[in-house]
Amino acid sequence: MAQSHPILHPHQVDQACAAFHRDGFAVIGDALTEEQLAYARQGTERVMGRNSGPDGTGGGRGGRRYTFGNQADQPQWLILIDLPTTRSLLDAIFGDSQYGYTVVRVGGDYSLPGAADQELHVHQEADFRHLPPGVAPLVVVSFPMVDFTSKTGATRIIAGTQRTMEPPPALQDEPQWMKDSHVFAPAGSAIVWDSRLWHAGSANRSDQKRAYMAVYYAQHWYRPYDEADEKCLPRQLYETLSPWAQQVCRYMVRN
Repeated sequence: MAQSHPILHPHQVDQACAAFHRDGFAVIGDALTEEQLAYARQGTERVMGRNSGPDGTGGGRGGRRYTFGNQADQPQWLILIDLPTTRSLLDAIFGDSQYGYTVVRVGGDYSLPGAADQELHVHQEADFRHLPPGVAPLVVVSFPMVDFTSKTGATRIIAGTQRTMEPPPALQDEPQWMKDSHVFAPAGSAIVWDSRLWHAGSANRSDQKRAYMAVYYAQHWYRPYDEADEKCLPRQLYETLSPWAQQVCRYMVRN
């Protein structure tokens, strides 16, 4: 049986924050308006058309699975940074801080029809599993561009693994409950998750590309990417952002 999880409304900040600190993730419904979702899809369609090889190979994530890379020079990604539907939750997760938190990347990934199950993995934030409960070094906000279902390839997240010291099992060694740990979410929702979690893409059994866009928010003391990769936000686009977005993107803007 596939595991279920609640899809919360943007105003349910306390419930979402509690779920995040307990399970390592929370799902927020209606994070994007229909207009914002349509605009965002324009960006993903353009990049997918440019990056995908005709045979579905390559892309850095295995056959028929691709990463968008850092898309800070694309306006469709920048609209996701300062959203009223997610900002209150981010403030609650990071808490009051003299220095605040920052955006270190905007990107995401996508899979083509026929992509196979991916093995559970973690990011370099695994080195920060010793942090006190409630402190996450890097929080990812993923925005599904299509409904994440068992057919399209919903992301698998293993709840509560953000602080475990154990490595994830190989795909063939996973118990069934892990294989069933899909995060089902509709297009235009937001999956807010601690990047230390065990997670993986699942098989895309549909006839459409399964994409999500993402914004990566980090603690003020954490710089997960090198400067050459991070400083890719053109100043002319930076100046179109809200004052708050300019503040959290200050380390990404080109000099």
